[in-house]
Amino acid sequence: MDDLPLVSIGVPAYNAKKYISETIQSILAQDYANIELVIQDNCSVDGTWELLQTLAAQHSQLSIRQNTHNLGVTSNFNCVINRARGDYVMVMGSDDLLEPSFVRRCLEAFAQNSQADIVTTDYLYFTGSKEWQKLIRLAPGIHRNFVGGVVIANNFSTNFTLFNRQALNRLRERGNLFLTSFYAFDLEMWFRVAFSDIAVYYLPECLGKCRVHAASTSTRQSVRIFKQIFLVLMMHRTGIKRDAPLQYRIKLARFAMRGAGYLLSGQSKDRRVLKAILGELLR
Repeated sequence: MDDLPLVSIGVPAYNAKKYISETIQSILAQDYANIELVIQDNCSVDGTWELLQTLAAQHSQLSIRQNTHNLGVTSNFNCVINRARGDYVMVMGSDDLLEPSFVRRCLEAFAQNSQADIVTTDYLYFTGSKEWQKLIRLAPGIHRNFVGGVVIANNFSTNFTLFNRQALNRLRERGNLFLTSFYAFDLEMWFRVAFSDIAVYYLPECLGKCRVHAASTSTRQSVRIFKQIFLVLMMHRTGIKRDAPLQYRIKLARFAMRGAGYLLSGQSKDRRVLKAILGELLR
């Protein structure tokens, strides 16, 4: 095993007792041997920490820590990544799952494509009764400067992405991979990747599953996430308008329709974001 590169998989956790055992099992079931599993508990109050202590006593691959106080989502993600020691690093949700071949297939893609700095894959959304495919919608292979793809698709998931150590270090600013406190902090990172010359290899295989349930952030905070994605677009709008002007206008039009839908359905009563979207669209 010493001849195999070390792969670190980080799992930030908060009140994750219901699903985290399945997540851990999907990582331990990888058909690649040299993996460390780093888990950072963000002061859970549902028994997650106690469960992690039990599991860590059973599995030597688990390295667990608990924060002294709740750091917030972004800081906890950064914390778990910064503990990783591997030659290759990924971070995933505490309720998501990996297919057994995820790590092996990503490392094979790295080996077969020497230019690759990052490997990302397709994945499935799933509930208790159904699942559906989430496609990145790029051509298979190496991509650089793919801003338009990030703007239009918005399907890139950090949860099913493996970074080599060099790419991770290049993307860090002030020591951290994720820079905003938004729920859309991972999208902001993908824009930085897309504007750079970092080479992303897209592997068009569904090698992970993203769980959708009533308690998930994407379900509970859908309107808030919508607003924060717009804020991320505004953070990078100068570069987006320069490199992907058509995709930018298409995205704004879609956002205007979505914002109007939230207002009409009563999910939101805040008209400011819709006004800002329409103002940007009409410029």
